Amino acid sequence: MVFVGPMGVGKTTAVTALSDVSVAGTDVRRSTLAFTEPAQDGKTTTTVGIDYGEWTDPEGRRIALLGTPGQVRFSSARDSVTARRARLVLWVFGQRPDAAFEIGRWLELLGDESVWGRTVASLALTPGRAA
Repeated sequence: MVFVGPMGVGKTTAVTALSDVSVAGTDVRRSTLAFTEPAQDGKTTTTVGIDYGEWTDPEGRRIALLGTPGQVRFSSARDSVTARRARLVLWVFGQRPDAAFEIGRWLELLGDESVWGRTVASLALTPGRAA
């Protein structure tokens, strides 16, 4: 399961909260360049690679949990996991007036209908918490 969406929406938090194992995280301190994309709630770090965790479903199957970078400039890391057959959870900030536009923009960033058919969109009503 791959979590995608804008920076600060809660992708790393979701992987960390759901994982049964220690998460291999890729958060680093935000650079000056990164400040062109506004932080949510004073967030000082950003994901630069793929966060990895695992969850065991009730039937005992291991599910990989992947958190992706939200910044456009890290699209190559995101593309490396969304191009596969994984299911995607697209989170956007639901309290923003342009949430529907943001979903459309992210669907375009993710690819074509081969990716869209594996994607579920969810609205985060507050940073880091999806509805």
